[in-house]
Amino acid sequence: MEDFLKGQTLTPEKKDSLVGIIKTELDNVKLSIDQGKYADAAIGVLKNNQTKLQKLINDLLAKKGVITPDETNSTFDVLAQSKKDRLQQDYVMGLKRGTFYLVAFGIAAVATYLIVKKTK
Repeated sequence: MEDFLKGQTLTPEKKDSLVGIIKTELDNVKLSIDQGKYADAAIGVLKNNQTKLQKLINDLLAKKGVITPDETNSTFDVLAQSKKDRLQQDYVMGLKRGTFYLVAFGIAAVATYLIVKKTK
């Protein structure tokens, strides 16, 4: 996979590499949706990103000439937003999971303390 920069003009040969990057992110979004571990609002955001990414792929594949710097920038903006949304949801789920385990451990510790104190 080649390194691309914002504001770069891409030839039709490099377009396939850019489409590959977008397909990778699209696969990651599909996987996140299929896992079903997110709330409905998060699923809506991910599906919106999935639609944008698919439209981006279709537009790039339909384009015959070079990809202009503006198109490259908008492509990277959509990719960055999609990654940000996906990772943000993973972070929120991690916080929820961590809080759940912390509360469960606290309850177990208090219950154990009360049981041990009552038996003495």
